[in-house]
Amino acid sequence: MVSYAGYDVVENQSGNHVGKTKISKKGNSRIRRALHLPAFNVVRYKQKPFIDLFERTLAKHQIKMKSYVSVQKKLLVLVYTLWKKM
Repeated sequence: MVSYAGYDVVENQSGNHVGKTKISKKGNSRIRRALHLPAFNVVRYKQKPFIDLFERTLAKHQIKMKSYVSVQKKLLVLVYTLWKKM
């Protein structure tokens, strides 16, 4: 599901060059668009597992949008798990 939505991580490398990692964005853009505002809200209202992830990733690289994307991925996995188990 993570790969289908385009949240999988790819690394830019060729030969001896090792670049940065980023999300692939080759998946369904509508899913990513639908998870954008819910990620902002769970961080804004400090929901426990998501705010911990956000703060940990923000302390690691100081880029807020990368932290929001990690929260979006966690939301996607949670929604998919709940859908499969119900």
